[in-house]
Amino acid sequence: MEEQEFCIDIDEWVEARIWEKGVLRSTQWFKGNTVLAKGRYELAMLLTDQVGYEVDKIYAVVGSTITKEPNMSRSDNTLSLETGTPYTVAGTYSAIMTGSSSFGPSDPYNSIGVSIVLTPGSELDFTIRWVFTGDAGGFSGGKICAARFGAMTGPYDYPLGSVAVFMGASIKDVQSATFRVLSNGTFYVGHGTGFDGPSTFDNIQFITTNTGAERFFDKIDGFTVTTYAGQTVDTLTEIELG
Repeated sequence: MEEQEFCIDIDEWVEARIWEKGVLRSTQWFKGNTVLAKGRYELAMLLTDQVGYEVDKIYAVVGSTITKEPNMSRSDNTLSLETGTPYTVAGTYSAIMTGSSSFGPSDPYNSIGVSIVLTPGSELDFTIRWVFTGDAGGFSGGKICAARFGAMTGPYDYPLGSVAVFMGASIKDVQSATFRVLSNGTFYVGHGTGFDGPSTFDNIQFITTNTGAERFFDKIDGFTVTTYAGQTVDTLTEIELG
């Protein structure tokens, strides 16, 4: 059994804008590192083609919690959520959260602490950005995470489907992937059938169910495995989110 692991990093940003009579008065930025286990778990389920729930709500805490449905877009490896109508409730906003309508504000995907004072007559809007990094150069893991998490239809909105072993850029064998997702969002990728020898490979690649060039999620390398006739190799990869 060949075991490996890698991590997809997640950063979150809030850009808050205060308007007075249609004129932008101030802009504040807040960086979060607050992805909760719920958010990681739902993303892992979406990546592995299981029942998962995309992010589709913004929650702003100003004493009580105000829920809005965002306008969503993806640029490369970044998923952006824009408030539609502005916030007009005066007070001090203490947290911005995102999550799913399936769970509500009591079980959000993240919670970014902010301190924004909105005076009567002013308006407030937000852009929340989820940024996914850490995939190997030339691979699409970050773009696929952003597309799956936001249900951004297109060539990156496909779940993982197979595991392949390569020698350099030459594919040696490919098998259907199997998955196990933990409650904290870490998941394991294996395959039901082993890779039969004789063979030599030096990297393992994870591929979505898309058939286009965008299908390559990520890879693990830095090793060489040689098998002989009658030998079989099983691989198990741990993927961490966050």
